[in-house]
Parts: sequence; structure tokens; C-alpha cells
Amino acid sequence: EERVGSIRNRIGWTKAKERWGDAMPVGLQIDVGQVEARFNNSYIADHKNKDLAHVKFSPRSGDTKISSHATTVARHIVGPDAAGSGCSFIYSFEAGHWMTAGSLHTGTDEAPIHLPNLRVINHSWIAADHAEAWRVLRRVDYLIDTQDLTMVVGVDNEPGDAPALLASAYNVISVGNESGRSTDGLTTIETPGRTKPELVAPGGKTSWAAGVVTGCVAALTEVADRKAKENPAHTNANKSEVIKAVLLAGAYKPDNWKANPGEPLDKKLGAGIVDLDRAIVILEGGAAPVGKQTDKRYAWSFAQLAAGKTNDYRFTIDQAQGQSTFALTWHRRVVGPVPTQQDANDPQPQAWDARTYIPDLNLSLIYIDKQGNEEVIATSASKVDNLELIVTPNLKPGQYKLKVDRAADDSLLAWDYALAWRIEAGQ
Repeated sequence: EERVGSIRNRIGWTKAKERWGDAMPVGLQIDVGQVEARFNNSYIADHKNKDLAHVKFSPRSGDTKISSHATTVARHIVGPDAAGSGCSFIYSFEAGHWMTAGSLHTGTDEAPIHLPNLRVINHSWIAADHAEAWRVLRRVDYLIDTQDLTMVVGVDNEPGDAPALLASAYNVISVGNESGRSTDGLTTIETPGRTKPELVAPGGKTSWAAGVVTGCVAALTEVADRKAKENPAHTNANKSEVIKAVLLAGAYKPDNWKANPGEPLDKKLGAGIVDLDRAIVILEGGAAPVGKQTDKRYAWSFAQLAAGKTNDYRFTIDQAQGQSTFALTWHRRVVGPVPTQQDANDPQPQAWDARTYIPDLNLSLIYIDKQGNEEVIATSASKVDNLELIVTPNLKPGQYKLKVDRAADDSLLAWDYALAWRIEAGQ
């Protein structure tokens, strides 16, 4: 499959436009946040730039000069050649202020605050080390989980371990460069050994690549909103877990894509190159019911799973199919409020963000023969990541079962997860 030329060609936008025509989703009525590192007292994009004339920028972190970096990032999110070209409102923050009084309230007992209509936030900045990094990451995960937003963050432009901020958060979508020249290591904080980035995109620098993915998220969120309005069965299409799972399942795998044993993602390329058309097709496929037969080649599910339990999805293939991708993702939950009564054995008050929960979910693809015998085709069972990914080069005709299972744990809470898949047509 040839992917050359403009960024729009390389991320499947052009292909989606051929199908949608004038109804092409471009992020209409999706408000975007843009968080930038302050440089020479500047953090906001240039509203006078001809590519950004349709956008209102709202500075949230005080007086600011124009930032050329912010301008370029914004052009990759909402410019005329961007996937989010229909977005018309950007809340602009400086990173230090956003992490403190502007949103997260890191280092205090106050909960993070969030603008209710803000659906996707772009972070094209990194910090390799920060004294309060673990607190920042937990508050990021809390915000994503409780406010149901999508946060897209860049990784480092050079190979090495995942930067602490913000790529090491669980619930974000971290983005690298499609060339593979960017972070290619693992997390070293908040459970070391998790694979990052989740996706890659064109753009030259990870800052621009993150902007490209943010534009895709805005367009995809518009589609999800449309689906939710059209059909009550698709109400959960715009959940942040679903948006992430759909993007992971729809990502394009170049020939050099390869996940190491025990790791769900390629160290350099994550789940692959973002592909807006494929992601939209999966969302359009609609919600698949748990425990029932579905013959959708493109579908997603938002469901819950109790500790020690299993959900399955069954489908039949009547003719050989090509490459297939199945993506599972779920959130880390941060329990924010301080308990009113302290444990007598633990007299120290617990900090607002001291407690976290993350279950261990696994994903298996199983072939069922005519006698009912089951054969496990592939399993993704990372012990540390909060996502699983199965990629198979082809599927033979027959009956299949996709199994999501949760290891036994101490939590009495059922856990939300999102599952998405794409079964390519056979050649």
C-alpha cells in the first residue's frame, strides 16, 4: 500500500475524503486545548497566521507573546491541510501553569479542574525529569478518566527511554515520529517497562506529529458524536477509551513493524502510523455486543469486566481475510479525594493523588473448529501495559472467539474497557 506525498495522503485523510465528500468530518464543534512550554514568555499560536485565521485562541496562562513553535503545532492540528481543519476554538496554556493553578493543581489537595467543553488536549512538550512527575502523571490520568477527554502527547525526538512527562501517563496517547527516530524505550516511572509511544505520525518532529494525531482525534470525535446522536446503541462511541482503541486498531503497520515478545507495541512505531480513514471505518462499524455473534469486520465495544471474569465476542469468517488487528485499552484510575478517616496503622494523611488502581486485562484470539475444539491463535498479555494488541497476517475461514479476561484482584469494581478491531479484506 503506497503512502506518499502530503501528510493527508499518508494518514488516510485523502482516502476518507473520497468516501465522505462534503460531509468529511473535520473536528466541527470540537474544542481543542494546546499546552506549550514557555519560551521567551511566549506560549500561544499566531492568530494572524493565514492558516489559523478561522480559529479563536483563548490565552489561559496570562500575558503571552506569539510562539513560533505553538503556531506550527496549531497548523498541524487545525490548519487547512490538517485533519482538524474544522476546529475553530483553541484554549492555550503554558505547561507550568497548566500543571498547577491552570488545571492540574499539582502539589495541592485540590482536585484538577477542567473546562467542560474541552474534548482533546495537545501536549507538544516533554520533561525528562520533574520532582513532582509522579503527581503530575496521576493527575493527568485522573483528568482523562473522569472528564472523558483524549490527551495527545509527544515523546522525545531522540531514541531512548520514554520521557517522564507526559508520555509516561497511562491514559494518554503518546506519539512518536513515523521515521522511527524518536523515543524507542520503555517507561522508567510509575511502573517501569511500559511500551511507548502508542502511535506514530508524519511531521518531521514529534511536536508536529502529535499535532497531526490531535487533528485526527478531533475529526474522529466529531464522527463519534454523530454516531451517538444517530443511534442509542452507539452512545459510548465518544468515550476516550474507545477513541484510543479505534486509533490503535486502525493504525497502519509498515513492513518493519514488529512487537517484541511480551510487549504489545513496536518499540519505535507503537501500534503503527495513525490512519484516520481506518479509524473512522471502525467507528462506523458500530458497537459489537458482548457474548453474542457478530460478523462485523470493523467494530468496537465499550464494556465492563469484574475481577476474575471473562467477556467474549464471536464472529465467523466465510472466506480468507488479510491482516487483522485487535486492540484493547483501559484506564488507570486515580482515587482523588482524601479519605475522611485515616487508618489507625497509617497515621500519615494520604495525599490527594496517593492511591491508584489498574487491573490486568488480557486479550486472546481463538479459532473454533467444526467439532468445537478451541485453538488459541494469538494472545496479548502484558503484565504492565494498560493496552493489548493482537496483529495477525491473515485469518482462515471459520468460527472465532475474541476473549477479554481480567486477572483476579482485590478490587470489587467492575472496570471499563474498550475493544476495537479491523479485519482487512483478503487479497
